[in-house]
Formats: sequence, structure tokens, C-alpha cells
Amino acid sequence: MRTDKVFNTAFETSLRILLLLDASDIDLDEQTIRVADFIATYGKEFKLSADSPNGDNPYMYCELAARKSLMNEAMRLLVIDGFVLPSATESGFLYRITLRGHRYVSSLESRYAEEYQRAASSALELIEARGITSVFAVIREKARYASEVELDNE
Repeated sequence: MRTDKVFNTAFETSLRILLLLDASDIDLDEQTIRVADFIATYGKEFKLSADSPNGDNPYMYCELAARKSLMNEAMRLLVIDGFVLPSATESGFLYRITLRGHRYVSSLESRYAEEYQRAASSALELIEARGITSVFAVIREKARYASEVELDNE
């Protein structure tokens, strides 16, 4: 995988997806990947880590919708490049990391990768414990509250 631009790209998103899938013991659907990635990226906001791997961002909830297209593009590239394997189910696609993807993740040696993967594991545990619908509802409520606070501060 190569790219000239790194941040806010399908490339950056694909790295996070690989780290997330590597942290999971089960195949994941697109919504779970997207929500777990968001929570892992902003782990501090969800009290899953002392810091957020991507730092604090007052506009973080605006990113969730914008990330959907980046996630779709990143997932497409990961599948094409053989890093992720999709499987069709009655309810949609599930994704798992391949051996090639796992080897790539194992080659990543950075503090960010370690922090993100820890946060991703915690995010997946939260989703497993509460259910994706409940966790997504919490995110929507936090987003609504954040936008109300922002409007009040204008």
C-alpha cells in the first residue's frame, strides 16, 4: 500500500481497519467496523482510554458520517489487495483479516498502532457487551448534545 497523502484518506482508514480487524476474534460487519473505529479513535470521549489516538477534536461527531465513504473505499482496496476477506451472509457482508493482513499489521511498529489497537479491543468489547444498536444510540445522543452545546456557544 502506497500513497502520497496520509491523513484523512482511504489509506489511513485502511490501516485502522486492519488494526481493528486484527484485534477482533470474530468477523465484523461494516457498521460494527465503522462504529468501533470511531470509538477507538476517540477512546477518551468514551472513557475507554486516557487519551484519544487521534487527539481531541470538538468536531469529532461530524466525522462519523464523512468516514462512511472513506471506510467503503478503504475496505474495497483492502479486499482487492488481499488484506481482508469478505463473506456474504443473509444480513450483509462480514469481514475478516487475512494472513497477509495480519502479517502487515505485525510489521507496524508505532506507538499509534499499539494505542489504537488497545482502544479498538476496548471498543469491540463495549459493542459486544451493549450491542451495536445501543452503542450507536449513545453516539447519536453524544453528537446531538455536542451540536447543542456548539450552538449555545455561538
